[in-house]
Order: sequence, then C-alpha cells, then structure tokens
Amino acid sequence: MTKLNKLAKVSLLTTAFSASVFQVAQAGFTTNDLYLGFTQSTAQSDYIIDLGKPSAVGVGSSSAVDLGKDFSLATFNSVFTGGASGVSMAVVGGNTAFGQFGVYATQVRIGGAGNPAVAGSNIVVGHSSTAMSGGAAAVASILSSTVNGLPTAGNSVVDSTKSYTTVVNTTGVQNNFIGKTGVTPSGTFGSSAILYLDLYHAAVSAPYTYLGYFTMDLSTSTPKFTFMPSAAPGTTNTPPPSPALSIARTSNVNTISFVTSNAVTYKLFFTNSSGLTAPVTNWPSLPGTITGDGTTKSFTDTTTDAGRVYRVGAH
Repeated sequence: MTKLNKLAKVSLLTTAFSASVFQVAQAGFTTNDLYLGFTQSTAQSDYIIDLGKPSAVGVGSSSAVDLGKDFSLATFNSVFTGGASGVSMAVVGGNTAFGQFGVYATQVRIGGAGNPAVAGSNIVVGHSSTAMSGGAAAVASILSSTVNGLPTAGNSVVDSTKSYTTVVNTTGVQNNFIGKTGVTPSGTFGSSAILYLDLYHAAVSAPYTYLGYFTMDLSTSTPKFTFMPSAAPGTTNTPPPSPALSIARTSNVNTISFVTSNAVTYKLFFTNSSGLTAPVTNWPSLPGTITGDGTTKSFTDTTTDAGRVYRVGAH
C-alpha cells in the first residue's frame, strides 16, 4: 500500500510538472504589450521580444529608459549570422478587446535621434474600428504559428516559423498588420548598424499620437537599446560637448578619432605651437564635416607638421 501511494505521488508530481512546462512554453498574446521583432528575408528564423507594457518601456516618463536587458546580442547573432545590415526591426502592440481596439506601431525616424519632443516621422493614415481591431488581431495572431508561443514580458523567442514576417511585416497582405492599419512599422539597418524608430499609438476614432522613439545601436560589441519618451527634455538648444580626442600618426597621416553624439555636426580645426596664442575661432579647419550617430568617427589630416594641434568643434 505504501509503495502504491509513493507511485501515485510520483505520477501526480510528473503530471503537475508537465502542465507547468506547457503553460510557460505556450505564452499567449498580452493585450497592449509592445512586441519587438527582427526579421530578414535570408534568415531561417525571426527574433521576437516582449518588451512589456508601454509604461515599462518608458512611455509617459520624462527621461530615457535603458532597455538593454531585454535584448540578447548572442541570440541576435545566432539568427542573423551576417550581422545587422539588412535586418528589419519593428515594435507593434494592440488591444483586441471589443470596443477598445487600438494599436501601437513604429515608423523609421528620419535624420537620426534629434529632439525627443518632436517626431521624426509621421503617421497620417486613417484608421477605422475595423483597421484597429484587425491590426491588433494581426499582432495577436503571431501566437498561432510561433513555436512554443509568444514570449512573456521581458523574454524572447527565436521563431523558426518566421511568423513575425508573415503576420506583421509582409507588404501587400490584407490580413497582416500593414494591410489592416496602413502603417509600415519596420525600419532596416544600414551599414551604420543604428536604427531609430518613432513610436505611435492610435485608438478607435483617435489619431495616431507620437510617444517617443527607440534607438537600437548594434555598431559595437556592446549593443545599446533605449527608449526616449516625448516628454524628455529637448536637446536641440543645448550646446553639445566637445569630444575627447585620440590621435594616431602613420607616416604623414594623422588620424583623429572621437566618440560622437547623435545628430551632432563635427568639424576639425588645427594649428601648431606658434598659433596657440591665437583664439580658437581663428584656427583654420579641414574641409568637410562629420555627422555623429553615437559611434566612434575619425578625421584624417595629411601633413608634414609633426607638432600640429587639433580641436574638434561640435554644433
């Protein structure tokens, strides 16, 4: 009798454990959670992350929010083996409750980071209750084909069915997010491996409202992923700081390197020891400028003057 009881307990524990694993693996669509997706036509899988509620991302706050903990560079590199260039990224979400339909969607921000209070892109399409419910349903339906279900908040999945591409990001398909809402939520990484996406929200009979922008920087081995809410203080009237410089000389070529700030314009000024008594504003400059994007950039100057002094101006 004791042996049978022990066997029964083991069986019950095994059943409970199996049910628990199933519930974790089959996470469902969460209303109004923001889902971040990466896709590429040549990749075998998609990479999907549930960022959580808009408030958790930073919507409604007044300072930038670091979302780096939600993103795994190792997972990204395992899916997109050729690097970031050519990979598309989007953030979408929705409310499927009857009478409360709404969607969240990103669009590519034009011109870099810019002022957080001013949108760099613009969503002007109309949106009926049908479009809102259909768009939210399109996001929710990613669940139906994603292996093991959608991720829960703060977690990610590699979707071998590429349902993010199919459901959200396939142009011209009437049953997907773009076909329902008229919004193209994705942007594609270029050679800089940096992407800016404005975030909007729309509800039934309400216009798209700009909420802030995401920055994903995959240009270095330490990725940066942030959200800058629209209520964050503007930076356009604040003089950017002059960067710290590092200089390397090879033969007669000086390479002046520095870490840039987003959307800041840099120019290289120079003099030599005899000109140090002159005001910096009187120093000559090299032709051309560099626009910052948060990465390290370099000016090069070919000169036989081994005692040349440099300053990089920022504005």
